Amino acid sequence: MPTPTVTPNPGFSAEEESQALRKAMKGLGTNEKAIIESVARMSNSQRQETIKTFKTMFGRDLIDDLKSELGGDFEDTVLALFMKPADFDATCLHKAMKGLG
Repeated sequence: MPTPTVTPNPGFSAEEESQALRKAMKGLGTNEKAIIESVARMSNSQRQETIKTFKTMFGRDLIDDLKSELGGDFEDTVLALFMKPADFDATCLHKAMKGLG
C-alpha cells in the first residue's frame, strides 16, 4: 500500500482548529488565509472530528458556515476537503456520469 501524502497532524486539537475557523469567518469579511492554514494541516479524519467539535462548541454547522462565507472554486475545494473520502469519490463519479453519456 502506498504511503499517504497527508498524515495526521501530531499537534492536532479539534478545539483549537474549531476556534481558528470560527474566528476566520466571524465578523465582516472572511480570512481565507486562516482557513487555508487550518484545513491544510489536518488529515481527513481530523477534519471530520473538527466538524463535530465545531457544532458542539458553537452550536453551528461548520459546512453551512463555510458555504455562506466562501464562493467559487475556493468554496468547492474547501468543502471537498471536508468530505469523507467515500462521499468525495461518489460525488466525483456522479458528476462525471450525469447528463448525456
